[in-house]
Amino acid sequence: MHKTGSTTISNIIYRHAMAHDLNVALPKRGTMLGYPQRFHRAFTDQRLYLVLFDILCSHMVWDLHQVERTIGKKPFTFTILRDPVERFISFWDHYQLGSHQNLHEFIRNPKGSPHPEWLTMVQEMGYGNSESKWNAEDVIRYTDANFKLILIQEHWNESMFLLWHSLHWNIKDFGHLPQLKRDEEHKSIIDHDERKRLEEWLKLDHEIYKHYLTVFQEKLNHWNPSDLQEGLDKMALVQTNVTIACEVKETLNANLSGILRKTFDSHFLGFNVKNTTDCLSLAMPEETLVRKIRKVQLKKFHVLNAK
Repeated sequence: MHKTGSTTISNIIYRHAMAHDLNVALPKRGTMLGYPQRFHRAFTDQRLYLVLFDILCSHMVWDLHQVERTIGKKPFTFTILRDPVERFISFWDHYQLGSHQNLHEFIRNPKGSPHPEWLTMVQEMGYGNSESKWNAEDVIRYTDANFKLILIQEHWNESMFLLWHSLHWNIKDFGHLPQLKRDEEHKSIIDHDERKRLEEWLKLDHEIYKHYLTVFQEKLNHWNPSDLQEGLDKMALVQTNVTIACEVKETLNANLSGILRKTFDSHFLGFNVKNTTDCLSLAMPEETLVRKIRKVQLKKFHVLNAK
C-alpha cells in the first residue's frame, strides 16, 4: 500500500529473504508489479517464470488469485493502512504535485485523480471496478477474505510487534530504518476545514480505516499488557542495537552518495551507515536493494537450470 510505511516493511522482508535464501517475486525492472494495473503473475520477471516464489511484497494492486498463482495457495497475507488524509498529503508531497497545482485549491474542489498513480486504499486492495457502487460493508467482507492481518501505520511499533508474532521470525529481522522519511520543512500543512473536506472526498477509505483501526486495537487488547510491553521493549532494543552497530547517522538525501542516495527528491532523509553488507542493505533505497536481489536470483536460477 503506497505511502503507508510499506517500503520500510518491504526492506525488512527483502533482507529476511536474502538471509534465508528465499525466492522473491520481482518485476523485471523497477520496484512495482504492474501498478497501477491489477496484479497479474505475468508482471513478474519472465526470466524466472517457472519459479514458484516464496515471497511477494512489491507495490501492486491486489489480486489474490494471481498472488496464489505466484507464491502458492493460502499464503500469509497482510497489508498496512494509514489515515487517508495523511496518506494523501504524503502522496502529494512525494510526487511534488505542488509544483503543478496548489494543494489548497485542489482540496476546495477535489475532483478526479491528481496523478496517474494515485489510487485510494480500497482501490489498491483490489476491490471492484466501479467506486460509485462500493459500500463499506462489502469492502470489509472482501478485505477480511483477502488479508489475514491489517496493520496501522500510526501504530507502527505495535504493528511490527503483531507482524513479528504472526510471521514467527527472529526479532532481529525486524530491525529497520525508515525508507521514505521526509524532511519536516517540506511537508504540506492543511487546516481543520481542509482536513474535513479531504475526509469527505476519501469517505470510503476513511470508513475502512476506522473499522480496521478498531480491529487492530482489539487485537492488542487480547494481549496481556505486561507481555505486550515486554515485546515492544525488545523491539525497541533491536532498533537501538541497529543504530549503534551500523553507526547510523540521519541526513538529507542530497548529502548522500553512491548506493545510499535515492534517485529522486533531495528533500527525503536517508542514512550514512557503516560499510558492511548488512548495514548497507538496511539503508539503501528500495530500487537498489531490489536490483541486488534480482541479480542474485538470476545467477542462482541460471546455475540451477544448468544442472
